[in-house]
Amino acid sequence: MCVQHSLDMKQKVHLAILCCFCACIVFAQNGWQQLTTNTNLNLLDVHAYTSDTIFIAGDDGILLKSFNGGATFTTYQNSGNQIYTATFFQTADIGFVANGNGDVKRTTDGGQSFSTVSSCTCFISNILFSDPIHGLYAGAFETYRSTNAGLNFVNISPLIKTNRLASPVDSVFVSYHQKTIRRSGNFGQSFTIDTIHTATNSSLVNVFFTSTLHAYTMTSDGHFYETNDQGFNWSLVNTAAANLVVSHFVFLDSLRGFLIAGNFKDQIYKTTDGGQSWTLDFTAPESILDIAVYGHVVYAVGDNGYVVKNDFFTAVTEPRNTIKINIFPNPATTAAHLLVSENEIGQTVWLTDLTGRIVKTMPLTSTETTIDLSECAAGVYMLRLGNAVQQFIKL
Repeated sequence: MCVQHSLDMKQKVHLAILCCFCACIVFAQNGWQQLTTNTNLNLLDVHAYTSDTIFIAGDDGILLKSFNGGATFTTYQNSGNQIYTATFFQTADIGFVANGNGDVKRTTDGGQSFSTVSSCTCFISNILFSDPIHGLYAGAFETYRSTNAGLNFVNISPLIKTNRLASPVDSVFVSYHQKTIRRSGNFGQSFTIDTIHTATNSSLVNVFFTSTLHAYTMTSDGHFYETNDQGFNWSLVNTAAANLVVSHFVFLDSLRGFLIAGNFKDQIYKTTDGGQSWTLDFTAPESILDIAVYGHVVYAVGDNGYVVKNDFFTAVTEPRNTIKINIFPNPATTAAHLLVSENEIGQTVWLTDLTGRIVKTMPLTSTETTIDLSECAAGVYMLRLGNAVQQFIKL
């Protein structure tokens, strides 16, 4: 009896270890790891400010932020039947949220408090700044523009309908609505509108730039389009995802990307060949409502407080948000020298203090630029190249 009892216990231990091992495999399908958010509210939008700093907005006025890649979250909540549908942060402290009533709110203390800076009678799906002062937010029936760092927004035109926005350089916004691409080369002041999809009745789901010139867009039924001239012209790549119900996609570089698919938005598909083929990479227990990427890290958020992360350690061929501004000397005294790639020539460098106040701007006319700092007070400043690239410099 004792021997049999020992065998039974041993078998149970082995079974428990096996179950635990299997659970870990399911938990980390192909590198996807669930993060603990301590909320069961639906999470609607995620903004990856850096690979480790993320902001997540959702139901009941919840805003989650993490500075350590989702290992821990700080939670702020502004209840009262508010639904935060979009979020965007310019710095770790200065950011925006939109609620389901059409209000855009601005924070200067990392989300602890907000003030309303704009209102519309529309569902807001996206907020984006192409540089520290020029920004747009997209509503179901209209688009609003700010030229003063988001202190207020003005309706561009009821005719400019936008879903999601992308900004490859500091003066350009590219968006989509239904079957059309809208492109602005003047900080969102005006747009040209081109119909690019006529193959089916399906609409485009979003636009994503992998470099300053190259971008993809896709329809909800898997028609995949590409531009190599910053959105002036688009061509059909393929229909490799034609059997999927696509709701959103992102790319790590020009080859590796992820899309949300499925009738319940619970599947993440992966491509490693620039969208030529897609394979199922992850099935979630909840609906995935948004996905974001910064450098080599992907975050996805969804219903019931669900957040997953995937960190890719292999080299990214052309990262969208991790181009370095080489600065020397740093710390500096009266001047600093900037080294950038030829791809960044024509963009604008913005020098701001840590509150987001603009101290100096200057265009990049060559790969080597000297910035005069003689009139700047001692302190820490942020050099920003467009919306995506930033580097700190100490005086």
